[in-house]
Amino acid sequence: MHRKPKIAFAGFQHETNTFAPFLTEFSNFETPGAWPAFTEGEPIKTICAGLNVPISGFMEANENFDLIPLTYAAAEPGGLVTKNAFDKISNSIIESKTQDP
Repeated sequence: MHRKPKIAFAGFQHETNTFAPFLTEFSNFETPGAWPAFTEGEPIKTICAGLNVPISGFMEANENFDLIPLTYAAAEPGGLVTKNAFDKISNSIIESKTQDP
C-alpha cells in the first residue's frame, strides 16, 4: 500500500503597520474580526476551508500529500505584534503534537 508523504503546516499572518499607535496583542488573534480565530490542530481544516486566505489555498491545492495542521493565527492589520503574542503563537507551532492521519 502506497502512503502519501506527510506535510505539517501552520499559518501566522499579520499586516504590521509600524506607524499604528497601538500594539497587536494575542487577544487580537483570538478575536480577529473578519479572519478565522486562533486555531490549533485538525479544526483548521474545517474552519479555514473555502476562505480567501493563504492557508485555505494551500489546503485546496493539495492532492499528493497528507496534511497535518498545526496552528493558524491571523489578526486584523495593526501595530507591532507584542513579544507575548509572537511567543504564544510561535510556541504553539513549535510544540504542536502531530498525529498520524
